[in-house]
Amino acid sequence: MPSVVARGLSYTYPDGGALRAALSDIDLVVETGEILFLTGPSGCGKTTLLTLVGALRSVQSGTLDVLGHPLHKADEAARVASRRRTGFVFQHHNLHRSLTALGNVMIGLEARGQSRRSDAEALCLDVLAEVGLGGLEHRRQDQLSGGQRQRVAVARAMVGGPALLLADEPTGALDGKTGGEVMEAIHRLARRRGTTVIVVTHDPRLDAFADRIVAMEDGRMRGAAPAAPAAAGHAMGQPSVTRANALALCANLLSLSLAPPARAEDDLPLVAAVAVLADGRPWVARRAGGAEIRLTLRPDGTGRIERPVSREVSWAAQGGDICIAFGFPMGRRCIRLRRNGAGLAAHEDGQLAFTLNRP
Repeated sequence: MPSVVARGLSYTYPDGGALRAALSDIDLVVETGEILFLTGPSGCGKTTLLTLVGALRSVQSGTLDVLGHPLHKADEAARVASRRRTGFVFQHHNLHRSLTALGNVMIGLEARGQSRRSDAEALCLDVLAEVGLGGLEHRRQDQLSGGQRQRVAVARAMVGGPALLLADEPTGALDGKTGGEVMEAIHRLARRRGTTVIVVTHDPRLDAFADRIVAMEDGRMRGAAPAAPAAAGHAMGQPSVTRANALALCANLLSLSLAPPARAEDDLPLVAAVAVLADGRPWVARRAGGAEIRLTLRPDGTGRIERPVSREVSWAAQGGDICIAFGFPMGRRCIRLRRNGAGLAAHEDGQLAFTLNRP
């Protein structure tokens, strides 16, 4: 079941004695475990859509189902219940100045009615460690950097395991490097826990963290589907990779011989390489919480990636790497596969995104 389904969603608000349309006839489906980015100019309706999904506003027109609950039929009590199933991260961390990092994360459990759990403190410490703040749990706001404060806000939003995370410009007040660290923390937690994430952002440097990017303009969806993949073998302006040189390149990446093993199980890396690069069978990156990335590459230079939304890709050799390319309305993106011990590491924008291991 999708986490979010909006059909014909519209929203207006008063503007100088008239009504102004913030959203017009929005149709949107967000799959469970998907990381979706909403982009577009200021005033295009991104935050209005986010607040409707988060049950911070009442639905005026159209239908909206969130985590299996119809918000277009919801009263205030039902909206409060929906908010308890959702985590929120905003541009400003909004930490309580008198509380430590641990105390601020505990507020997240209280908001979900879980603060009386016997393992409440352990849950908070675990999520702080997951966002890279282990050992800093007793520091107050003025003892933390801006990026650390925002990561406390991420931990507060994610503690207790919400099924949905909504983030409104979560890196807007941070520099590029620090913003990337915060988005990486969100991405890592979401993948481990299978959380659905919707992010409003203006920052194209963060696009590598998204499964899908939806552009908005004047209250409408401008583009919600990935661009068609490039022709086989031409994604990176390189010649097509044949079965033979794909195997040779993979052997080079893994420092392995192409001599066939006595049994397939005796040479798992080579078997994995053949499966990914030549045989059209999937290779899996497993995430904590059950989330998976599945990658299938075919001998003709085409393939498919599922994380969790499926899209066609094209692939080619470039600079000693395997480059997997796929498109969005806002531009193409590339994943590079590189040697990583007995497996392959997938890098996006120079950063490790996931590691492929034997299913």
